[in-house]
Amino acid sequence: MSTFQGVRAKVARAVEQTNLLESQLERFIDEQPYTIEQVPNPKTSRKALIFRPTKALPLEWPVVVGEILHDLRSALDHAVYELTVAEQGHAFDKTEFPVFEDEPKFFETNKKGDPVQGSGLYKIRGVSSAAHRVIVDMQPFEIRKTAGPNEHPILATVHNLNIIDKHRALALARTLIAEMEVTALRKVEGPFTLYNAPSRTLKDGTVLVEWTAIDPLDGEVDVEVSQLLFGIGWDEEIPTLDKRFLIPTLRMFIVGVTNVLMLLEETL
Repeated sequence: MSTFQGVRAKVARAVEQTNLLESQLERFIDEQPYTIEQVPNPKTSRKALIFRPTKALPLEWPVVVGEILHDLRSALDHAVYELTVAEQGHAFDKTEFPVFEDEPKFFETNKKGDPVQGSGLYKIRGVSSAAHRVIVDMQPFEIRKTAGPNEHPILATVHNLNIIDKHRALALARTLIAEMEVTALRKVEGPFTLYNAPSRTLKDGTVLVEWTAIDPLDGEVDVEVSQLLFGIGWDEEIPTLDKRFLIPTLRMFIVGVTNVLMLLEETL
């Protein structure tokens, strides 16, 4: 097998899985697996429309996402292995692509000036000087020096999500795509509150609309949501991905990792 052929196969597999997952998400969303329930509150004379999913998100989706992340993360490790073999003629122990937020720990050395085991330098001690420069430039601590406050290094996110996936399922959620279309079917009292912020997470019991009713117990439908567009996003438990959708984010990861791999392959 030629150098980097296996590395490229890892990324190709991630692309294939992402495409398949996207088609599954689209079929799920097209089914509109939810109802919108009107709920009265006699104590406040308010009524509300709340979101009720009728079908759970498939359990295999987080598994597939974890496999995609693993393919991307391991492609980086395989690349450093290949570069080490190309430079040294053999592999080194504990060789991998380092991902560090802490710059001093990356460059940590002992009294002799040798890289400390576990440091970034130790993980790439067998690569060429050109590959070494690329890897340092791609470190989160280096990217953050010029990144904006809401920008997160792609490799850091891939690395952290891959670690999360080793210990628990990655949380996904339905996410509102656009503002809802709401129609009043009869006169309602104010105030009228519309919770329609795009990218809002939709869970069982999420309040969509709330208003003061003339008679909160009459059982009549006052308001209806005529259009509710949602996609599949990351759950709020992952702050760096808050309000982001799953498939565009995965494609961003693929592009980011591919660009790094291309830079590394050019050093051969």
